[in-house]
Amino acid sequence: MKKYFLSSQYKLLQLGVGLGLSALIAIFFFPIWKIPVFNLFPLILLSFTIISAIYWIRKENIAISEEGMEYEGPDVAFRTKWESIEKISSGWYFPIKTEGLIVDKSSIRVTKMAIGTVKRFPLWISSQKVFIPLSCFSNNWRDSEIGQQIKQYAPQLFEKEKSA
Repeated sequence: MKKYFLSSQYKLLQLGVGLGLSALIAIFFFPIWKIPVFNLFPLILLSFTIISAIYWIRKENIAISEEGMEYEGPDVAFRTKWESIEKISSGWYFPIKTEGLIVDKSSIRVTKMAIGTVKRFPLWISSQKVFIPLSCFSNNWRDSEIGQQIKQYAPQLFEKEKSA
């Protein structure tokens, strides 16, 4: 089983989003920094946001094998078989639209779900489809090792795409 981690471009993007969020938090809490009791709170919140962004970019990965595909993020991890993947499509990978795979949620096996994941991602409950991003793991995923492995194990995905 081969694991693929976020590409450098997406690591920088996620880090930039984390730092941008930290800056917004700092601006929002700036007026209360003058109150001695609250001096430490914004710094703790900023530190938590930056550490979370770094943790996220180091943790997120996909693994490809003959049996199927596994996705692991900081909040959720699941696996699916190749026959359960419906199609190649585009979807949102915060904060941009990217290309990936659409999977029927009823066919995935969740191996990890952090407390609060459903509250932070309410679409996880209501949606019947799960999106596995691919573009964020390789700049040109179709021509990369990821794309070649997917073509090897699930050629039907590319055949469906040609006929559509």
